[in-house]
Amino acid sequence: MERNGSCIIFKIVFLLGGKVSSAVEKHLKINFEKWDEFKYHYKKINGVYYVPIHHPSYIYVYRRKRIDEYINEVERIIKRLL
Repeated sequence: MERNGSCIIFKIVFLLGGKVSSAVEKHLKINFEKWDEFKYHYKKINGVYYVPIHHPSYIYVYRRKRIDEYINEVERIIKRLL
């Protein structure tokens, strides 16, 4: 995140879940590569990384045993992109 005068500019935007990812795809007129398990892909548009990932509530309800793997992957992406 950067501050530009009174504006805040985000460098990474996580899109939580398939519905949000689809809506952003339509709005930006792009296609995201579908994630495979916890291998997430991202696109850089106008200096901002868009990262579609599973919604945290989905992980908590349906993949609770793998929550550490999910967290580790999200942390890895943040470290790589910052």
